[in-house]
Amino acid sequence: MKILTYGQVEAAIVSSWDKIKEQYHPDCIVAISHGGDFVGEKYKSIAAIPLHKIIIQRPNRRPLYKRLLKVNKHLAWFVYELLFLIDKPRLVGAIKLPFYQNILIVEDGIHTGKTLAVCKKHVKQFNPKSIKVFSVMDISKRSLADFSVYKEKVQFPWSENYVR
Repeated sequence: MKILTYGQVEAAIVSSWDKIKEQYHPDCIVAISHGGDFVGEKYKSIAAIPLHKIIIQRPNRRPLYKRLLKVNKHLAWFVYELLFLIDKPRLVGAIKLPFYQNILIVEDGIHTGKTLAVCKKHVKQFNPKSIKVFSVMDISKRSLADFSVYKEKVQFPWSENYVR
């Protein structure tokens, strides 16, 4: 698995903007917090369009992960990944969007697509003309992002299990 630095993530985000603007003209960015915040802030500064942050959370598995890490690193990673697949994300920070035609949802990584589905369901209630998705990493089985950089698993510098 490739371990990314902040600089590498920033370079991927900046270079992807040119590809996005060739094919899509968003008038609003919705960042899925917390991983999508970094992406959203970069696009906001590049494109000068409004940014809205939506908070969708999975159950906090950090205490369990840290306990298992003391026992066995591989077991901790396995359990963490398994729980990630079965956890059900929930909307905890809803947003209100004024009328926007074209919305770009941004996320750091798409694994199962569950978080993205919760976000899309919430955003669709505002009846935008179109919704597109950018994710730095999309390893979902159906490639759920319209735009992405990595199709293989990468580790982000803000990940709780980031290797330093």
